[in-house]
Amino acid sequence: MRLNFFKKHTCSHCFKVFRLWEAPLVCGSPALVCTSKTPALLSPLAFSKSLLKNHVAANCAHCCYETSQQICPHCHQPLLKDYFKAPSHLISLVAPSTEQAESYVQKLTNYIKTFGLDSWTLVQEVPEQQAFLLAQGKKCLWIRFSVHTYDAPHIDKMSYSSSVFLMLEENESAAAFNFLQGMPKKILSKPTAVLWPHLDKMMAFLPKTNVFFQKSQNDSQEIHQETSGIIGSYLGVNFLRFLKENLRSAQFFTISLGADSETGWRLEDPLLWAMTKNSVFLNLPSFLKRP
Repeated sequence: MRLNFFKKHTCSHCFKVFRLWEAPLVCGSPALVCTSKTPALLSPLAFSKSLLKNHVAANCAHCCYETSQQICPHCHQPLLKDYFKAPSHLISLVAPSTEQAESYVQKLTNYIKTFGLDSWTLVQEVPEQQAFLLAQGKKCLWIRFSVHTYDAPHIDKMSYSSSVFLMLEENESAAAFNFLQGMPKKILSKPTAVLWPHLDKMMAFLPKTNVFFQKSQNDSQEIHQETSGIIGSYLGVNFLRFLKENLRSAQFFTISLGADSETGWRLEDPLLWAMTKNSVFLNLPSFLKRP
């Protein structure tokens, strides 16, 4: 993908808008070689070379090390590698605790590294930003998670997200109810994957023919209906009705964070569904096709 130096981009940290040529570079060499972190804008010569090479780079004025590490001109946070070449999708992950949300992201990343994601492979991981880069042939896609808890949501960040993942917990239905009541309609109308994270506790009691064990033979509507029944049983039919009435575009999933597993179970289903809602995954596996 060719770089567009004049297209407007949104920072994944502060969500302010800027153009590629406005993002300063900082030295990316090891600290022992150069400790300079003074931002420097592209010089006219470096700008011309970057246009020709389709790659932003310049030499550090202090140590002459060639760097391509750009930072946001507003908040000065580092931008992801190839940030301007690949489209990015921000997903707001809301959970009872930060630890639970980060566990989901880490195990999802481990799963994709091990098994892939449909026809996509993981080519880069940025754990400190809960982000990873997917590739499918020459196409690339950044996935970045913005972590929130019921009692501390960042509505401004959530408004920029393409999808919302809402993780429920048996003893946190009141907190989830209060969280959703405080959300504006523009967030409630986003594609929302509702996650019930206790499949591992149910596996011993489910027959092997259950929908959760048949990834290639069942579609998302069966998963949705099965999970609806589980949520209604654990959290009550009134709470289930509240979810269905207030979330304009919701799909229910049962997953396992797997305390003894590095990859969990069925963690990829919500991501595949969310990306189809944003027209990214065009070749959708049969078990996730909507009727």
